[in-house]
Amino acid sequence: MTDIFIPTLRTDRINKIVSNILETTNEISHIYFILEKADFERLKSSQTQDYTFLLNKRSQSYAGAINSAFEQTLGSYFFTGADDIVFQKGWLTNALALMSDIISVVGTNDQFNREVLSGTHATHYLVKREYIEEIGGTIDNSFPVLYEYKHNYCDTEFIETAKKRGVFKPCLSSIVRHNHWTKGRSKFDEVYRKSHLTKDEDKLTYDNRSYLWK
Repeated sequence: MTDIFIPTLRTDRINKIVSNILETTNEISHIYFILEKADFERLKSSQTQDYTFLLNKRSQSYAGAINSAFEQTLGSYFFTGADDIVFQKGWLTNALALMSDIISVVGTNDQFNREVLSGTHATHYLVKREYIEEIGGTIDNSFPVLYEYKHNYCDTEFIETAKKRGVFKPCLSSIVRHNHWTKGRSKFDEVYRKSHLTKDEDKLTYDNRSYLWK
């Protein structure tokens, strides 16, 4: 079973995201949307058998939502998604095929980030639950999966940590397109604005922590 985590503040996109996942995913999986309190209270009664709403019980950030989802689910694998990505057929099949006794983190192809396209990074990734349960996603065990930055750099730290441990592998045939505003694929809205405003603060935090895995 693979759990698909989609933290979202754009709740109007939920139905479209669900349809996309159901059309492109053949393996046994379950979709979880992680919501902040106001959206969770407003929408929790409208969830269907195709997906489940989870309340973000941690910091109001992407990393907080992923950590909260991990703590509330049990799937053998989980995928760290977002509400501005589009899955293509075979994405999960191809990613799962690279999991092994050694590999516990498989990066997908976002068709966006230069480092992702070169196979040295991942912005969204499939993770073996056992890996997190045994040694954790942060190198200093400060958080269960992702270090809780305001928004930016949580994926960078996670992948750099996985690479240092020798458990990361990219899968460029697993395509999960990232429709980010900086490539003109989405409009710059208040959600992007919120994450953009903390970029410098997050960079400072990342720089101060980078000695841990370098």
